[in-house]
Amino acid sequence: MAALCLLLRPATSYITPKTAFEADASIRYYTKILKIKNLNELNESQMQQMEVNAKSIYLARKAISREKHQQAEKIYVNLIDRQLERGYEALDVPAFAATALLLALHQQRQGAKKRARATFNLFFRIASDFYADESEFVHSNPSAEEEFVSGEVCSARVLQAFALFESKEHLMHKSEFLIKKAIEFDPSIKSLLKWKVFSEFDDHNGDDS
Repeated sequence: MAALCLLLRPATSYITPKTAFEADASIRYYTKILKIKNLNELNESQMQQMEVNAKSIYLARKAISREKHQQAEKIYVNLIDRQLERGYEALDVPAFAATALLLALHQQRQGAKKRARATFNLFFRIASDFYADESEFVHSNPSAEEEFVSGEVCSARVLQAFALFESKEHLMHKSEFLIKKAIEFDPSIKSLLKWKVFSEFDDHNGDDS
């Protein structure tokens, strides 16, 4: 699965944090963007994985602040590779969603529209396949429902950004499809259809609630 990311890779090296201060700062930043309220709720394996993700995302942020944009992109892509290499069974969807969104937004800011679309499409394909497989598992394992819903909410945020991206490219039919998929993942964001860019979708189709 990691091979899907190869087309996204620019040729630069990967770096790791060197100080305890950076490590602490990376955790603070990561818990903020993923809205993790209580680290004590994570088991040892989850905490270790979170630290890996946090360090990478913090380093990408630092690279961007130093205008090392290609290096930042490389860090994001490497992180996505690692998040996907263990397969669907071990996929942390909220973490994958956060990385994919940060990468796609960074690529947009750099004017790399084709790479941004490739990142969004990669996420959409994998998230769609993941939830098609996982829905049956959740029905038979109610204890997994909270994590499943959390992943859906995070996925909706990525699809929302994808829809906005395509609307800016004047691909309104694709944008409509994506915003509706986002609402399927997280019905609470249906109010997005009141945004001017999406309002014509709602006017055309009516309120089916």
